[in-house]
Amino acid sequence: MKALSIIIFISICCNIIYSFTQNENDLIMAAEKSDIMSIRNILNRKDVNINVQDRYGVTPLMHAVFNKDIYILELLLKNNANPNMQNDSGKTALIYACNTCDFDIIQMLIWYNADVNLRDNYKSTALMYASSRDVNIIKLLSDSGADINAQNLDGKTALMYNILNKADADIVKTFISLGADVNIQDIHGYSALMYAAILDYRNLVEILIENGADVNKRNNYNKTALTMSEENKNYKMAEILIKYGALR
Repeated sequence: MKALSIIIFISICCNIIYSFTQNENDLIMAAEKSDIMSIRNILNRKDVNINVQDRYGVTPLMHAVFNKDIYILELLLKNNANPNMQNDSGKTALIYACNTCDFDIIQMLIWYNADVNLRDNYKSTALMYASSRDVNIIKLLSDSGADINAQNLDGKTALMYNILNKADADIVKTFISLGADVNIQDIHGYSALMYAAILDYRNLVEILIENGADVNKRNNYNKTALTMSEENKNYKMAEILIKYGALR
């Protein structure tokens, strides 16, 4: 009799675990498919973990971001989905939203207390992912408390990433107006000015110098922007740097 009771108890527990797991699997699948009606039905069931993560750590909220589905995003957030969950690579829903450049989704996540300074496993922030996107998104993140001078494991800042990936003069000016330190150096000693000079972005070089970039700063290899420009036989860039006081 005692053995039978134990078997029944184990069976009940297994059914409960299966039920929870099935509900959560259903929720992830519905979020993947942007099936809002199924999501509503699943959320009406008892004991559904709205923050369930798949084997990669992806949550239903992240799927809503992937699909750019603001209606499902709002539904999940209103039902207490945590916007600060991180997947296996450390990325949050906000980081993904910044990468896909969707202002309304980013704004909604921030309204529901997404942490704008959470970092992924590489210590990159949402602002770094947004750095080559849209001025309005950058301003929104900054106004919401994003650290404009945060550095990742490479020591790079959002300003540096814009120069490396997009070289948008308006965004560079925006970063500077928001307090970006133009003289920060990465782990190799490269500054924003050095990257702009190496990549031959003459307009950005002038913008950076006119906003306080040290034209004679040296990297870890004892090279300046001028040294590297001359090594690359970019004599026009060298002329510009010398005009602004670069020394050999």
